Amino acid sequence: MYKCSDHIHPEVDTRRLNFYDAERACEDKGMKLVKITSEAKNTEVAMAVQEAGLIDYAVWINGQKDSYGRWVTTDGYKLDGYENWQVDEPSGAGSCLQLWALDDYRWDDTYCDHKRPFVCEPGLVVAYIDQLTYDEAEDACARIGMKLAKVTSAKKHDIIKSKVSAVGMDGRDVWVNGRRVPGYWYTNDDWYTSDGVDLSAASYQPWALGEPQGSGDCLQLWAEQNYNWDETNCYTAKPYVCEQ
Repeated sequence: MYKCSDHIHPEVDTRRLNFYDAERACEDKGMKLVKITSEAKNTEVAMAVQEAGLIDYAVWINGQKDSYGRWVTTDGYKLDGYENWQVDEPSGAGSCLQLWALDDYRWDDTYCDHKRPFVCEPGLVVAYIDQLTYDEAEDACARIGMKLAKVTSAKKHDIIKSKVSAVGMDGRDVWVNGRRVPGYWYTNDDWYTSDGVDLSAASYQPWALGEPQGSGDCLQLWAEQNYNWDETNCYTAKPYVCEQ
């Protein structure tokens, strides 16, 4: 099974944003809010924050409380393998996760609308040449602890296209993360990723010319149209792109 290293190159952004704007700011750079999965990674992120001159600042990291009261990352993974909560935390003070400078950079729950600096990390993106249906591709990504890749910004789009090219799949359509949720008419349908991101409301929607036009329920990057979005039959076998 593929397993990535805990060693990262965290990027500290000193802008003060709320949790959701910080998440989008990371995505705009082809990155994600940093996910802390070990003591070593917690230490590395804390050191990066200090080196950025934010000695006394709490910073956003990747974690939210879901509707069941569980702490999960923004891509849906439970934060239960490694936890670094301050004593008596989480206290119920909020639903978003910060690294708390005032207490040796331990975890603290706080209100999501507070404005904080934040830490991004590169998102691992891997293209696979196996020919699978959409559902099979989703399952294949899940088996290695990943998800089908989300195209959420121009930068992320370019990264995915470069990965596709690097494994020799130029000219091949590939599965990415997106599925139609039917509405009354297909023109009113919504498109969502597997972790609940509403692609129909996203600021970045690189549909190919004339799309979507009701020809399928799953999202691919269409090679003939510069790898822009296209809806197609979910049962066609094609390569796919996963991300961590």
